Amino acid sequence: MSGYIPDGDLEFDEWFDNFTAYVSANYVALGLTLAEKNQLVALNTKWNTDYGACIAAKDTLRGRVEMKNNTSEEVEEFVRPLVKRMTGYGGTTDMDRERMRINIPDKEPTPLSEDVVLTTSPALVVVDYSQPRIGIIHFGPNPQNENENAKPRGIYGVRIWYRIRE
Repeated sequence: MSGYIPDGDLEFDEWFDNFTAYVSANYVALGLTLAEKNQLVALNTKWNTDYGACIAAKDTLRGRVEMKNNTSEEVEEFVRPLVKRMTGYGGTTDMDRERMRINIPDKEPTPLSEDVVLTTSPALVVVDYSQPRIGIIHFGPNPQNENENAKPRGIYGVRIWYRIRE
């Protein structure tokens, strides 16, 4: 569409309703026939029906997507502990894991480069003293956001040194 006819559905809907109302009330003065006015009104009715159905479908879809996402979260919350328990159970084989499409642990850890210490950024450290007499240590690439904080690749722990002040 171009020029005076808007591109967006909402804008088009408002424009077309206004256009149809004005033309219907003034079609003779505008040089149109009754048949043309009736066809315009019929098209406006068809548009309103189709546009309304589209909006209802979008609302229904949004609700269904939210329901699906909630169910997916429920599944994950239920399945993860089951998989953890099955993985720790001695009778679960790698073939079982393969058939369930869950992670199969490495038999031999992948060797790291000797340069891993040189190429890995040091972990950042933030100490939280918000509780009296307690210091909670957060470390990693993003220590202030535990949801996005993991130990750097190749790092398995941290050594904490402390000193008691006298």
